[in-house]
Amino acid sequence: MDEASPTYKLPSVGEKVGKYLLLEEIGRGGMALIFKAQSDNQEGFCALKIMSRVDKEKEFKQRFHREFKALSRLTHPNVLQVFDSGEYNGLPFFTMELLEGITLKKAIKEWQKLPPTQRYSNARNVLLQVTKALSYIHQLGWVHRDVTPSNIMLLADSSVKLMDFGVVKIPGTELTVV
Repeated sequence: MDEASPTYKLPSVGEKVGKYLLLEEIGRGGMALIFKAQSDNQEGFCALKIMSRVDKEKEFKQRFHREFKALSRLTHPNVLQVFDSGEYNGLPFFTMELLEGITLKKAIKEWQKLPPTQRYSNARNVLLQVTKALSYIHQLGWVHRDVTPSNIMLLADSSVKLMDFGVVKIPGTELTVV
């Protein structure tokens, strides 16, 4: 951070971020923390993603807010859904559906134990659903730019969700959303 940049207090489990109580940390990346959370109205659980660092404060905040705005316009069964956004101690956050499953990265390791025909069937199922998600966002003119096994979640019902639109390219914007 710049010396002139303010310091930010990150939330921890048991604290409230807006109207959301943080129940457990479920993910951590270079730019954000993700918590399992529950809103004041107790309408089930969600995931809350909060920016964890701000190097170029204004630019990163704007990009984080653009990621939420972009995702909030998407409605597809194979794309992660977002719900709400806000700020906590100067750090932007947004909430999204809480996915319970495993990433494709982890699944691929487990599939090594399966017969080839089952691995092929599993891979085909995932690829068809990811293709539908990508087709949908490409029809909007968007480019995901980070389709990796870590950004594809496999759910217990065999459905697949494309996640992490942090570096999506949206038409009409000069910058990639990071």
